[in-house]
Amino acid sequence: MVALQATNELAKVKAYIDQYYQDMFIEVNRSMKDISDAKEIFLPETEPFSIYLFRKIDEKEMDDVSLYKKAQIDRRLFSKIRSDEDYQPSKKTVFKLVLAMELTYQEAKECLEYAGFAFSRSSKFDLIVEYAVKHQIYNIFDVNELLDELVNEIL
Repeated sequence: MVALQATNELAKVKAYIDQYYQDMFIEVNRSMKDISDAKEIFLPETEPFSIYLFRKIDEKEMDDVSLYKKAQIDRRLFSKIRSDEDYQPSKKTVFKLVLAMELTYQEAKECLEYAGFAFSRSSKFDLIVEYAVKHQIYNIFDVNELLDELVNEIL
C-alpha cells in the first residue's frame, strides 16, 4: 500500500477494532440442562469443507493453481484439502482462501462455518481480516501489513 493510503487504512482498522472488539474476559453464562436426558440430538446434514470449497471455486470459475498461489498456500496442503474430505484446515488457511477467492462478507462467514470457524469478536486478528473482507481488501500482502502493524502476526 502507498504510505498515505496505509496510514489512512490503519486508522480505519483501529477504529473498527475499537468498535467491535470484545474482551475475552466478558463472562458468558450458559445453563446446561442435564444433557444425559437428551434422547436424540438432531444434527443437520452438511457437506464437508473440501466439497464446499471446490464447489465455490467452480462457481467463481477459478483454477486450483492460481487459487493456491494467490492464497499463498503450499501445493501439497491444497492437494490434501482436495483429496481428504475429513481434513480440517487451520483458520488462517481458511482466511487465506477467503481472501484469494475474493468472497463477500456473507460468503466468507459461510466458508468459515463449513470449516468449523467464525469471525471472533474477541480476536483482533479476526476483526482485521473481517474488516478486510468487508472493505474488499483482498490482497494478502496488504492484509498482512495491517495484521503485522496491529497484532504483530500475519496470515
